[in-house]
This record gives sequence, structure tokens and C-alpha cells, in this order.
Amino acid sequence: FLGSLLFHKKFCLEFVNRGGVKHLLQIPRPSLPADGVALCLWYLGYCEEAVERMCLLADHVLEQLLKYALWLVESGHPSGRTHAIMFFGLVFRFRAILDRFDKQDGLRKLMNVMSTMSILQNLTEEDAPEDPNEAMMWQTVKHVCLTIRNYFEAHLATRVHHTSYQRSLSTNNSATPCYKPLNVSWESVTR
Repeated sequence: FLGSLLFHKKFCLEFVNRGGVKHLLQIPRPSLPADGVALCLWYLGYCEEAVERMCLLADHVLEQLLKYALWLVESGHPSGRTHAIMFFGLVFRFRAILDRFDKQDGLRKLMNVMSTMSILQNLTEEDAPEDPNEAMMWQTVKHVCLTIRNYFEAHLATRVHHTSYQRSLSTNNSATPCYKPLNVSWESVTR
């Protein structure tokens, strides 16, 4: 129910402003409601202003948020894992999140999701088990690939932004704050 409310921008912003993220992090991890947390994070990721405000939360809260989301990626139920992966795909443009993701070895955890999928193991056709969740596994692989693409786009944009900032120090331009999203469009990278 909360996830569907977070799809609305006003509710989403109010949820973050009133400390809702801290309450989400209090939900026990090895539980069914943890999948609901993943869905809520995914919906929060759609609202750019909400993510900006999440990036302005206290450092320990943001660290806990990333730790929780990475736990969902590694150990959560398949649907929660997919929602957490999609959340990361939406929020990598925010340097505060990208930096913490890197500090917590997030890329390795993301790659492990794909490398441990039974559909990607080196099995011959005769050995391949009939898995009823095969379609969901392929969806997860697709989302991991898209999220990794967004991860590298964000790092490239960060590098381009840093380089252009170094060149423009004489013009007194300021750097983009870490809680603001980076422009990861092709035009911004190629100029």
C-alpha cells in the first residue's frame, strides 16, 4: 500500500521530509516486509526531488539506506532484489549515492547477482533444469545490465564534469553539489 502512495510526488516528498526513510530502515531484513522496502525505494527513486532530499539526510542514515538496498540485492527475495536493482539504476546520477555505492563494493554485489543465476551457468541443454522462474531470472539479468550501464554512465559523467570543472576554475564556476543529479546525457559527455 505504501509503495503505491509513494508513486505520487507530493506524498513521496512529504514521506522523505517527515523521516519516512528512517522508518523504512527499521524493518527487519530477513522478512517479507523487506520486499516492500525494496518496492518503496524503487518508487522513491523515480522522484528526483525526493532522492535529492534523501542525499541530504545524515551520513549514517544514507549509509544505512545503501547497506539495506545492497542487502536486498544480495540476499533478498527475487522480487525485492529486482526492485532494489532498479532503484540503483535510477539513483546513480546522484554522486552522494554513487560514492557510497562504490565504498560498499556495490558493483561486485551487482555482478554477483548475474553471475550466480542458474540460467547463465555453463550447462548443456540436457543438463538444464526446467526452472519455472526462468522469465523472472531473465528480467533480473536485464535490469542488472541496465543498472550497470547507468553506473558507468554516471561515472563517465562524473569524470567529464570534474574535467570541465578543472578547466573552468578561472571563470569561477562552482561544482555540482553531490546531492544534485549529474547530467548523464550523451550531449553533456561529448561537449
